[in-house]
Amino acid sequence: PAVRECEVTAPALPPVALTCNQTLLEEAVRNLLINAAQATGPHGAIELRVERTPDTVVVAVHDNGLGVPEAIAGSIFDPCFTTKPNGTGLGLLAVKAFAASNDAQVSVGRSPLGGAVFQILIPVAE
Repeated sequence: PAVRECEVTAPALPPVALTCNQTLLEEAVRNLLINAAQATGPHGAIELRVERTPDTVVVAVHDNGLGVPEAIAGSIFDPCFTTKPNGTGLGLLAVKAFAASNDAQVSVGRSPLGGAVFQILIPVAE
């Protein structure tokens, strides 16, 4: 429900082909979108970007929330770590598990939108 209250955009998504578990990729992106919506609150701005580099496909979810404080950035992918009263701490763990199962990397940083950006860097098979 939180995602429905936000403005979600996905400008110019390029066609890319990946060899990975589609269901797990969709779940990882869904978890990032839900987290972004919860971080921004109603009427927040979320942007899904996909970029193809020579070696990777970068899936990034940007938001205009408060961002991830540096003090907890190292813990947010840990099992059961959550800052939400009703959270389970499993959403970002699922993102990390998807990345690990595909030799990908996941990172968090500051978005130009003002909040957080979570990126999944998936290597492209030769």
